[in-house]
Amino acid sequence: MKTNLFTRSALFLLLFALAACQSSGNTPVPTRAVPSPTTVSTGSTPTVPVVPATSEPEIPAGQIAYAHVEAISEGIGPRVAGTAKESETARYIVLEFERLGYVSELHPFSVTVKGKVINSANVMAVKPGASPLEIIVGAHYDS
Repeated sequence: MKTNLFTRSALFLLLFALAACQSSGNTPVPTRAVPSPTTVSTGSTPTVPVVPATSEPEIPAGQIAYAHVEAISEGIGPRVAGTAKESETARYIVLEFERLGYVSELHPFSVTVKGKVINSANVMAVKPGASPLEIIVGAHYDS
């Protein structure tokens, strides 16, 4: 039970991080039409275009993360290390990161447990930024 709770927590953190990436404006959200800019003239001063303030509804990161948890947990199902379902989940994560503009790749590895070779892969995603600092987020996606 502790392992299952830990795995779910780690998966949620990974997906929450993914959702936070989506909240940066890459998420398709319902929008409403933005009125055309208008020009305001006050005598001899230059005209300044005025764009009415609009507030586009933004989908909360938690809601996006939960949708990913549902897609993986319910849509794909159990993801035991070394299984086809684990590989399917890795591909899902890679595609989601790439959809957000990250350069993603799988780093395959093998481990031997009780005489059985298990093949798996780490998912890596990189998005260069303006800062020389690096942020590393890690989580398990197997169950």
